[in-house]
Amino acid sequence: MKTFMPPAWSSKIRLVLRRCPQLLARAKVVREWWRVLLRKVRWILLPRGKRSRDVVTLSTLGNHRFGNQFFQYVFIRTYATKHDLRFETTAWMGEKLFGHPPSRITRTLPELREKSEHGIDDTIIPHAETTFRNVDFRGYFQYHTSYYAPHKDEIHRLCQPVGQHAELAEEGLRRLRARGRTIVALHLRRSDFGYGYFFVAPSSWYRAWLETVWTTLDDPVLFLASESPESVVSDFAEYGPVTATDLGVRLDEFGFYMDFYLLTRCDLLAIANSTFSFAASMLNETASRFMRPVLQEQRLVPFDPWNSKPVLQDARVEDYPDIAGIAR
Repeated sequence: MKTFMPPAWSSKIRLVLRRCPQLLARAKVVREWWRVLLRKVRWILLPRGKRSRDVVTLSTLGNHRFGNQFFQYVFIRTYATKHDLRFETTAWMGEKLFGHPPSRITRTLPELREKSEHGIDDTIIPHAETTFRNVDFRGYFQYHTSYYAPHKDEIHRLCQPVGQHAELAEEGLRRLRARGRTIVALHLRRSDFGYGYFFVAPSSWYRAWLETVWTTLDDPVLFLASESPESVVSDFAEYGPVTATDLGVRLDEFGFYMDFYLLTRCDLLAIANSTFSFAASMLNETASRFMRPVLQEQRLVPFDPWNSKPVLQDARVEDYPDIAGIAR
């Protein structure tokens, strides 16, 4: 492999960056801007007749919550990469969190809509015989993650925090690790769930799973991520749960991100039927077990973040009126 510096210097630089989160965060920003610059330079250097002016846009990026924005951005970036297209979007949270240079929409294009509810084999874009060019994509693009798996490394690279966000997130992780060697994280969605396939997974399902694993773990600590932690903490009192508030580190502009980041760094993860925690599971490279609630089975089951549907859509709250606690 070619290198621009002696291997010894290269390894020393990587060691320094690992030991200094602030330098590492800045290096990631510089690297991302450098990649954008290189793409533009390559395009300029191409013969005029070979310069592709084809583009895809996403004019609704930023209109939804973070989990949905994650999948929308991941989709357009990987689609553009795969088909050698330029991409343009509206503003979204990741520009500040992950240091992505903005690439604003410069023209209005015809819409192409993907289904919101679908299985694995009935989606429009992944199964199209031709490449879509010069269209404005609309949808959530929450495909079975086998579609995204070939781009796993790129997605991990794109979704790492930078700057002050990285420093604060790392400090929160350090404080959580100080409370135990093995982080067991649960995502409990409550206030806005309880209808359709967005069911509330009862705390009893998570406790039943915890009972099977807790005593087998090395100095475990339980972390609870929730938009309303005060409503679930007492359900897990016997485990001495920790929330982001307990860590005393605030990310004022993106208050939710501490929960998300810690879900990406925990050692065992049990999610909700939510894109928020599913996206975190995709970025988690350390967990040995991933669990998710399944309404029909009334329990948590194992899953592979890179070979699963992000949101289970095959069962609805209204079809199970006898299951307590799943509805609003």
